[in-house]
Amino acid sequence: MGSIRIGSNVLEPSADQPSRTRHDHGVNPDCEKVAYVAVGDLTEVGFSLAAGLLLVVGHQGRGVVEVETGAVIARDGDEQGDWFAPARPAALGLGPVAGHWIEVCGLAGGHLRQRRDDGWRLSVQAGGAAAVHEAGRREPFVVAETEELRAAGFSNDGHTMIVAAASGVTVCRCRYEPQ
Repeated sequence: MGSIRIGSNVLEPSADQPSRTRHDHGVNPDCEKVAYVAVGDLTEVGFSLAAGLLLVVGHQGRGVVEVETGAVIARDGDEQGDWFAPARPAALGLGPVAGHWIEVCGLAGGHLRQRRDDGWRLSVQAGGAAAVHEAGRREPFVVAETEELRAAGFSNDGHTMIVAAASGVTVCRCRYEPQ
């Protein structure tokens, strides 16, 4: 089983760079971990068009996470039902996004935003590592490494970045000023 590797406050530098403190150039003070939300058998995630909400889907149901705090604000343990459309792929929201279909990314396919207009780009590398490439920075910094990566991407507004694995989702808030 893979493991998520994220610093307690700031994202870690890539493995080929020496470990550094928060004040060195090897870390990114513009992006901080908000929470790690454990989700058994996570399969898909998707950002709601309503800012600040992430829908998380797994073999044990679905939930809504508030990205500002990492709090799970709605949960449904229903494993089956008409709430998942793998052909789209999309899932029906619940709680504050009840009745809205949310596009998801994960085992059924789909995609999340991979670029921001300020030059940040998220990529998935061999072995399941998710890395952020910043404009003007030669080497990317590794956000997470996992053998069971499901999805990684930015929210629609660019302020949130997530990395989802089979065991859960890491939520990070990033400073972002659209260009």
